[in-house]
Amino acid sequence: MISVVILAAWQVVGFNTVLFLAGLQGIPKELYEAASIDGADGWRRFRFVTLPMLAPTTFFVIITTVITGLQAFNEPYALFPSRPLPENAITSVFYLYNQGFFRFNFGYASAIAWVLFALIFLITLAQFRLQRSNAYEG
Repeated sequence: MISVVILAAWQVVGFNTVLFLAGLQGIPKELYEAASIDGADGWRRFRFVTLPMLAPTTFFVIITTVITGLQAFNEPYALFPSRPLPENAITSVFYLYNQGFFRFNFGYASAIAWVLFALIFLITLAQFRLQRSNAYEG
């Protein structure tokens, strides 16, 4: 399972880094200058300027990473060519694939897909609610 986690993390770290770099470039320099004039040190500028201004970017990164993690299929499929997979390497999408295309339980596979959709939707909805309560006026 650790190899699946490392491979999945390696796949998303580059994309997320580019998103955070774009978010950092979108922070106005005037905010840092104002914080410096007010006497904020590096840690306080990071805590009270950078983190709040990166909240929308962080929100997007968290949502896309959670959705990507819940839809993991390629990693166990590529890392474990022998079947059956080890118990700790079976993801929900791989389980859906196995039920639908190897055991021909199409109804059960469809139900798994709907449950996965509902889970992703509920997690995204909860994150939207949390983000709305912490939103800044920009």
